[in-house]
Amino acid sequence: MSDLEQDHRALTNVIEELLDDGLRIPCIRSDTRQSAAWLSDNPKRQEIAATQCMGCLAIRECRRYVAKHPKEAGVWGGTTEKDRRNPDVLRQLWGGVL
Repeated sequence: MSDLEQDHRALTNVIEELLDDGLRIPCIRSDTRQSAAWLSDNPKRQEIAATQCMGCLAIRECRRYVAKHPKEAGVWGGTTEKDRRNPDVLRQLWGGVL
């Protein structure tokens, strides 16, 4: 299993455990219109989605995943595409979370 597959499995496991415990994961919703915000090209929708990540119990694992396997698109770990292109913003947002 590659590092990417292993890290993706770790993130998925955390999310599945939280869902099994009845906890809410903001990016995973039955309402696809709401879930689409995490993949939107619209900066305003991305900001809204990123804000909703802040209370997510999977945020640490999500941030670890995207830090190790950078993604250009979407909202990951409470960061937008624009945030992830700016190291100063990442340091401010993520601080010691990784």
